[in-house]
Amino acid sequence: MRGALRLFAGLIGLTLFLSTAAAHAQEDRAGPRLQAWVDGIRSENGKRDVRFAALDIDVTVRGNIAETVLTATFANPNPQQLEGQFSLAMPAGSVVNGYALDINGQMVEGVLETRYRAQEAYQRRVTARIDPGLVEVDYSDRFETRVYPILPNGSRTIRLRFVTPLDPETGYVLPLRMATPISRFSLDIDGDPVRIAFPQSNIPAGVADADEFEAENVRLDRDLVLMPQSRSSAMIVSRHPDSGEAFFEIEDAVRAVRQVDFGSVHIFWDRSVSRIDDEREAEARLAAEFAGRRGAANVALTLFDSGGAETETVALANLIERLGRVRYRGGTSYAVLGGVDIADRASCLMFTDGRVTIDDRRNFALPCPVSTVASGPERDRPWLRDLAERSGGAFVELESADGVAEALASLSRPAPEIVSIADSTGTPIEIVRLPANDNRIRLIGPLPEDGAVMLRLSGRNSTLRYREPAGQSPIFAGPGALWASHRIGVTASERAPDELAAMARRYNVATPQASFIVLDTPADYVTSDIPPPTNYPEELMAQYAEFREAADAAMARRREGRMDQLVAMWRQTVAWWEADYDRTRQGYRDDAIPPPPIPVTPRPDDSEQPPSQLPPPPPPPPPPPPPPVSRPAPEQVEEDAQAVIVTGSRVSNDGFANEAGGQDRLRAGLVEREGTIDIRQWDPERRYIAALEAAGDNWQTALDVLVTEHGDLPVFWFDVGEWHWLAGRQGEARRAVEAALDLPTRDNQTLAIAAARLGRYGDHDRAIWLLERLVERETDRPQPLRTLALALVDRAEATMDEASTQPSARADLERAIELLVETATGIYDVAANGIETTALVEANAALFRLRMLYGSSDAIPPALRAHLDSDFRVVMEWNTPRTDLDLWITEPSEFQVGYPSRLSPHGGRLTADVTNGYGPEEYMIRSAQDGAYQIEANVFSGDRANPNGPSRLTMRVYRNYGRQSQSSEVLDIEMESGDRTRQEIATVTIE
Repeated sequence: MRGALRLFAGLIGLTLFLSTAAAHAQEDRAGPRLQAWVDGIRSENGKRDVRFAALDIDVTVRGNIAETVLTATFANPNPQQLEGQFSLAMPAGSVVNGYALDINGQMVEGVLETRYRAQEAYQRRVTARIDPGLVEVDYSDRFETRVYPILPNGSRTIRLRFVTPLDPETGYVLPLRMATPISRFSLDIDGDPVRIAFPQSNIPAGVADADEFEAENVRLDRDLVLMPQSRSSAMIVSRHPDSGEAFFEIEDAVRAVRQVDFGSVHIFWDRSVSRIDDEREAEARLAAEFAGRRGAANVALTLFDSGGAETETVALANLIERLGRVRYRGGTSYAVLGGVDIADRASCLMFTDGRVTIDDRRNFALPCPVSTVASGPERDRPWLRDLAERSGGAFVELESADGVAEALASLSRPAPEIVSIADSTGTPIEIVRLPANDNRIRLIGPLPEDGAVMLRLSGRNSTLRYREPAGQSPIFAGPGALWASHRIGVTASERAPDELAAMARRYNVATPQASFIVLDTPADYVTSDIPPPTNYPEELMAQYAEFREAADAAMARRREGRMDQLVAMWRQTVAWWEADYDRTRQGYRDDAIPPPPIPVTPRPDDSEQPPSQLPPPPPPPPPPPPPPVSRPAPEQVEEDAQAVIVTGSRVSNDGFANEAGGQDRLRAGLVEREGTIDIRQWDPERRYIAALEAAGDNWQTALDVLVTEHGDLPVFWFDVGEWHWLAGRQGEARRAVEAALDLPTRDNQTLAIAAARLGRYGDHDRAIWLLERLVERETDRPQPLRTLALALVDRAEATMDEASTQPSARADLERAIELLVETATGIYDVAANGIETTALVEANAALFRLRMLYGSSDAIPPALRAHLDSDFRVVMEWNTPRTDLDLWITEPSEFQVGYPSRLSPHGGRLTADVTNGYGPEEYMIRSAQDGAYQIEANVFSGDRANPNGPSRLTMRVYRNYGRQSQSSEVLDIEMESGDRTRQEIATVTIE
């Protein structure tokens, strides 16, 4: 906007463009923030001050959309190397569509990858002391990036690009208030004419008519506010710079009347944990006024969370008071609303953030016009807007108590109802509808080839026709980026992460499912299996191509020899199992077949760093999901030991004693052994558990208070879940575990823990649903496949005794065998030493069970088939990467089996020592000595950069493994990292 820049100082400019309510809301949004920690270790002791050396902001406005390029330089005045975290509250509705980081003085563009793969690439490089940059966005308008390293007395520069739809009331508002001065600041506004409120109270003389503004030592104490002027054309067209596609933006005045329905009102109130920080008092007022305006004396109120939905009739006069008594528990599920009765012609109003955390929401709809209201910091705008508009309702964002009147007006505001929007041949166009003032419409979408858009509105006999303006359409990312972000959001729960990332790359938009990542060297891109940006420097791109070719050749060699390698490993395992050990004497029997030697891998010292050379090749694609089956019921038993927090539940397989399967389930030489599994009682020594115990029957009231203090920690909800489980409150136990999925700190590790708990609490269906999501996300390692397979086996065992559920049990076992074979035979980026033979032992055991049900499977290659039963088996896995946890078994002879001595004289065998995270580590002994086997575990080395805290173990302890009397304990253990002290887990006694 050269020669047309107009600046308005201080409050005068702000009051011209901001309503009072919007101004108050903006006061809660801070300006750019920069934090840093020594080497990324997030602690108060490691925190250091950094400053903005420069901040440059360029904004281009076209129509009612703005694209902002913000460039920031961080200066580190400290003598230590730092990891920096930059955060920015973007204007409402913004979409990040570009990120770059300086590498050796050159700005390198970020590339989009699935959130998990981007996080893992970043963490691996930080661990190796390399320079990555990561950009993640969530369901709020908050932008965050992590940059490592910022060298001592050095600086780093980032460049952020984002697109914003201008609000019809408040325009474009970028929070820029900062506590400290900026060494150098510049601002440039270009494109269509706008009115501006400057972000500094004291504007230097002579700036008012300048095309650009630049100054030193500037202290920003206002928001930057832009308001569009009138436009010359109802439809404008732009071409997206990345995809090359043309997109239209339509803003037009049309007459519309929204009738206020006088009749029944149905309120849907989300009571999940993610709603704790929402503006619930304001929402209650809005609900009451909405119902009152429709003349309702009573309302139907449905309270819902992942634990279910409850509907009651509430008098309008009591509605606010009733909503004030709602307790917030559980995760977010919309599937629970499937059976709710809704009156004919009811007006529905749903208060929720739209962030589903469990159960599918595919094709979710209510049989009524539903308007959606969101007021929390995190909200899934695309889905909430789509849900409302598909039913004829409206989507409203309620920012504060001062916004109730405006929200109520939006719910009743005349809004044109779109009957159809299509090209000239009648082919529908997928559009995104943006907020608009009364009797106006704002639409964006892909432009048809002939440049014509045909719009039909309710109540109009004629069709509105819009055509592409003459002349060359400018390159502008705005409409395409907003459209793509919305479509990704609407379908996010229906598509696999790789599909979502592919669409995000096409339009270069970051989403909660896809993040920008910048890596340091061509080898880093190969290591992470992430292609570099298209504008990567030519000489670096040539190096990348060379490294990529070498990695692909290495992958081909690994695939070629994989089966031979696996068969050799399996033969060694079978040879160990067939060897004859003496249970009463030290060493082998004289006539025993000596087992193959087990090599001992030297333990890495904590100070060692992983190499930065070329990595293993990329992973194969994830397998298809298993067939859906039914949901069974639970059983339990628990335990713990001081710094180790352990819980467990007993799974009995006595159902194998029936005659189903005949001789297929029997093997020559199989001997059943008597014995017990003893674990210590669960006692977490948490203050909040003690408070709940002390509250007695008033535990609900006590929990209300504790949630305000600890409710943002996943471990709190996991502990509360276990406390409920021990008290016999199965439903509350599951709700508490599901609540952890609703927290802002949730990640794949939270998901894995929740799945393990839900499986142990008997909700196998939801455990499997969560593990399916984990398998979709984490395709670079084999452990999720195995964990999902074991969950399917657990569900099969819970359903195989009833004739009506045996078909589903067979389907689960068939799928489990396929997954376990894929675990064993696949090649992955992150190797798991020994998982191949562990998975094959489990696949053959699953086949043994399948044959009991007259089922069969050819998934296991003939050379890998052998049913290895055992008196005693322990398998330990954990939820954290880059961690080394150790399993120890002290046998009755006092011989200790662990990583230095993986084979005992009596045949006890530790399959492998896993040092790079997740596990599993497995101990087996085919023919055990009489006496006590003590199980211990310790943390050899933790992940210092992991923000999730201590690792959690899942340990399965089996007696008579692979036999008809098999029994097991599933233990859930929280490990405190520290001095490598072994923690006692359980004792198994063999008789």
